[in-house]
Amino acid sequence: MSAPDKGLRSMLPIGGRTRPPFELAGATALVTGATGGLGRTIATALGERGSQLVLSGRRAVELGSLAATLNARTILADLGVAEDVSRLCAEAVGAGVDVLVANAALPASGLLNDLSADEIDRMLEVNLRAPIMLEIGRASCRERV
Repeated sequence: MSAPDKGLRSMLPIGGRTRPPFELAGATALVTGATGGLGRTIATALGERGSQLVLSGRRAVELGSLAATLNARTILADLGVAEDVSRLCAEAVGAGVDVLVANAALPASGLLNDLSADEIDRMLEVNLRAPIMLEIGRASCRERV
C-alpha cells in the first residue's frame, strides 16, 4: 500500500482483490463535531482531498475560525436538541451533502451505574439518534434526485 498521504488515491485491497477508493474530490461533506480535535483533523483532510465542507458544532467562535481556515460553510447545532437536528438536516440536504461524518459524540467516563437517566438520554440523542436522523434525511433526498 502507498504512503498514508496517498492512501485514498491508491487501490485498496479488499478480500484479496482491489477496488478504487471512495472519491472525495468535489463531494460535499458534513462533519459534525467539527471543532473538536478529531473533527478538525477529519475536516482538514477532507478539504485537502477536494471536498466542499459543511461544518457543524456547538461552539460558534471555534466553528467560525475553522470555517474561515478551510473555506467552509457552517451550521451551528447542538445534536442533543431535536430542533437543532431537524434544522441541521434540512440545511445539510439543501447544501447537497454527499458524505456524512458523524463525529459529534458525548464521551462517557466512569461507571455506567454512575450515569443518570438524563445523561444516558442525552448521550443516546447525540451519539445515536442524531446521526441516524441526519443519514435518513441525506439518503432520502439523494433517492429523490
